[in-house]
Amino acid sequence: MKVTSTKYHVVERYRLEGDNLIYQVVIEDPDVLTGPFSPAPTTLRRPADTRLMEYECLENNINLNSIVQ
Repeated sequence: MKVTSTKYHVVERYRLEGDNLIYQVVIEDPDVLTGPFSPAPTTLRRPADTRLMEYECLENNINLNSIVQ
């Protein structure tokens, strides 16, 4: 069973509308699909009174002791 080919192409779009993040994707692979596949956009809602925190990748960080206290 063929899953993808070398012509596989994905475009993702993120759009911020107020407190909502809208996610859209278009998947193209002419060797496997009959046309572009684009599921309905997904809306991610931020709960009220929630603050988004910055994500810090700590893996392989040479200065880890000064970050994590």
